[in-house]
Amino acid sequence: QLFHPPFAEFAIMHLQILSGSDRFANLVQWFSSIGSIIGVSLIAKELNTDVRGQVFAAVFCATIPMGILQASSTQNDYAVGFWLVCLAYFVLLSVKQKNQPSLYFFIGASLGLAILTKSSGYLYAFPLMVWFSLVQLWRWRWKLPAWKTISFTTSIALVLNINHYWRNFDLFNSFIGAPDNFSAAYKIEVYSVPTFLSNVVRNLALHLDIVRNLGLQKIITPITGIANKLLLMFHDLIGVDLYDPRITANSYRGVSGLSFDENTAGNPLHFFLILILISYCLLRKKLRERKFLLIYLLSIISGFLLLCLLLKIQIYQPRHHLLAFLLFSAFVGVVLAEIPLKNLANGVAILLIVTSLPWVFQNKFRPIAAEANIFNMSRIEQYFINRPQLQQPYTKAVDRILSSQCTNVGLSLGTGERVGNEYWEYPLWVLFQQSKKPIRIENIPPNNISAVKAEKQPYSNFIPCAILAVRTSKDQPIEQLIVNNNTYVKTWSESPVILLTPEENK
Repeated sequence: QLFHPPFAEFAIMHLQILSGSDRFANLVQWFSSIGSIIGVSLIAKELNTDVRGQVFAAVFCATIPMGILQASSTQNDYAVGFWLVCLAYFVLLSVKQKNQPSLYFFIGASLGLAILTKSSGYLYAFPLMVWFSLVQLWRWRWKLPAWKTISFTTSIALVLNINHYWRNFDLFNSFIGAPDNFSAAYKIEVYSVPTFLSNVVRNLALHLDIVRNLGLQKIITPITGIANKLLLMFHDLIGVDLYDPRITANSYRGVSGLSFDENTAGNPLHFFLILILISYCLLRKKLRERKFLLIYLLSIISGFLLLCLLLKIQIYQPRHHLLAFLLFSAFVGVVLAEIPLKNLANGVAILLIVTSLPWVFQNKFRPIAAEANIFNMSRIEQYFINRPQLQQPYTKAVDRILSSQCTNVGLSLGTGERVGNEYWEYPLWVLFQQSKKPIRIENIPPNNISAVKAEKQPYSNFIPCAILAVRTSKDQPIEQLIVNNNTYVKTWSESPVILLTPEENK
């Protein structure tokens, strides 16, 4: 809420304001998925493929398991992926055409919106912008028009992000700021060839459960166990600890199995298909001679390698990989269309569609085929589907406040020492909306740098009549809080929620 790029959330906010509810909140990702499917087919067209190649690209994109799960969510990976697809398309148009000024605007806007949506946009956009810039410099022989073009596109991107940069600088003294504890959890702490190789291999290993992906586990033993042993052997060979905390987040557990979670799902079939088609492309002379296709492929791989170089491996890394799979869709479509055996290519497309269906129906958070599904669960139950143990304490706490005369509610979510989503705020806002009277909700200043904002109007004069605190087992239990010289004491609790009211009301 303080330092992450906010575009997708701004878009969701507008949908919620216009509709008065969150029923359309997932449309940002949904339309991003539709736009990406169209976009990769257009990229494939510019890479000189026929209609079959465009269809293959669209099918590959539409059937990515992580993409299917995220398309109905309020995450932001598909949103940034859409802007990167736009960027790749307009860059490709610009390098193929001599001079079309409108393209420079679209390139700058796509770049700006990508990095305004998610920080991973910087990593995947960088190689594309290098490609664009080098072509401009070569085309104009390093003369002034090239620098004007590059400066113009960069300026468009900067204008779109300037307010966000300024907010970060105001709080963190850094334009792309983040709290130290957040950086420590995600930023690589040591750079060397062995640790880089470790991160590349471990990132790739998140997409190895091909046996379960194809539904063959009853006749073939899944390869994840063998893969994990090979991963350990490889790390012994290069002299790197598989779980070295300098390059590894706490969540990482080795080779991943099949997942229907929008945060961790791998894409095994798509991954192996990419590897096979890259090999086929490099072996076939006709494809090797297609300059734009190879440079486009190199740009995608470079973005992925930048991710491996700069970010610690974590169990949630497949979210960042979605961007690479989206961009690879066009490459896959082009190469599949060049396979002489047309029925084989058609069979691959059908296989992608059929094997993608489990992710359509068995989404962990929005199931369709499960006994408890989106059609027979209440809306409140669906909010808590991934943390059902919180529904009762959250509901009870809100009901106690709503049954009183209190209208100013303070939220104390954790101590401010850790950054993450373990202190789950959004359902509280939904539950408080049941009130017929307006409820003002403000966060009680945590013990971190953002507390300085609470000293400004209109927050400095906020006096809550109740404080709803959330503390996990990692936190010290609390009995009282002091806010604006007022003491609040615990009057009710059910882990992890604690309700505090003014001491004089006890």
